[in-house]
Amino acid sequence: MRVLKRGGKVLLPAYANGRAPRLLDVILRRMNEFPPDMQRKLKIFVDGIAASFTEAYQNVYPGLRDNRIELIGNKFETAREGYEYREERILGKNEPAIIIASSANLQGMSAWYGRKLAEDSRNGIFFTGYMDPLEPASALMDIRDGDTFQFREGRA
Repeated sequence: MRVLKRGGKVLLPAYANGRAPRLLDVILRRMNEFPPDMQRKLKIFVDGIAASFTEAYQNVYPGLRDNRIELIGNKFETAREGYEYREERILGKNEPAIIIASSANLQGMSAWYGRKLAEDSRNGIFFTGYMDPLEPASALMDIRDGDTFQFREGRA
C-alpha cells in the first residue's frame, strides 16, 4: 500500500491461469482496507494473456467484476490495445494503479511494464509465488546495490 499511497504503480507479474484472477480476487476483497479516496480512484489493469483468463473467470465468478478493472491485451484474439495505449492510459497518468501482467517470471508483458516502471522510484514490483532460479524474476530479486538488470521483453 505504501507504493500506492506515494502515487506509484504496483506491478504484480502473474501466471495467467489461476494466479492473476486470484490476485485480483484478493485485491478486491481487501479494497475496504484502502483509504476511501484511493478506493474511488484506484484503477486495476490486467494485461497480456492474464486478461483473457481473467475474463473467462469473470464469466463464472461475478466477484471478479468491478468498474475499477480494465482488461487489456487479450492475446487469444486480435490485440485490443497497443503499446501507445498502455503508455497513455496506464503509465502516462500520474495516478496510483495496480497492474497484473503475465508472465510471472518477468518475461513478455510483465517485463515491458517492469522496464517502464523501474524509471520511477515511486513504483514497485512485487512477486507473489515461486520464481524459477533461472528466470529473470529471480535475477531481479537477487540484485544488489550498484548492480544493473536487463529486462527481457518478448515472448515468455
